[in-house]
Amino acid sequence: MLQPKKMHYDKAGPRVAEALRRNLFDAYYFSNREEAIEKIMELIPAEDTVSWGGAATVDELGIKDLLRQRGQKLLDRDAVPFEERMELMRRALT
Repeated sequence: MLQPKKMHYDKAGPRVAEALRRNLFDAYYFSNREEAIEKIMELIPAEDTVSWGGAATVDELGIKDLLRQRGQKLLDRDAVPFEERMELMRRALT
């Protein structure tokens, strides 16, 4: 990432997270990917079933692969034929 953009994020990110917390959201800001990945994995209990929408950040951080490696139960609509996707999408909402 370009240094000016990172500096901007490092300045604004904590303020945005705080504003979200004031509005009763759980919000975090991390300056680097390693800290973010550690927190994400900490927040997802190993016994839970996990699904996701089209989150590019999840792919960029390698979260899906880390969840698979730890044996997490996943509802991965991208890993099934199109006909099965609708059922997985319904299950992900419940």
